[in-house]
Amino acid sequence: IAALDLFKTLLYTVNNLLNGAVYGAKIRAPNALVMTFLFRSGRSVFVSASLLQSSVSHDLQKSF
Repeated sequence: IAALDLFKTLLYTVNNLLNGAVYGAKIRAPNALVMTFLFRSGRSVFVSASLLQSSVSHDLQKSF
């Protein structure tokens, strides 16, 4: 029974990680793209890095 509980916990964790990634791809990335181009200035390399960093950070926070 303990092994089954451990498996369920692991399965729920993986499921939450995937749900966070899907949420980030559908909602957070387009929102971050618009907000970045509206309110940030600078070279496109730095803007792109900021966009990627903010999206990944938000995805990880939502998945846990």
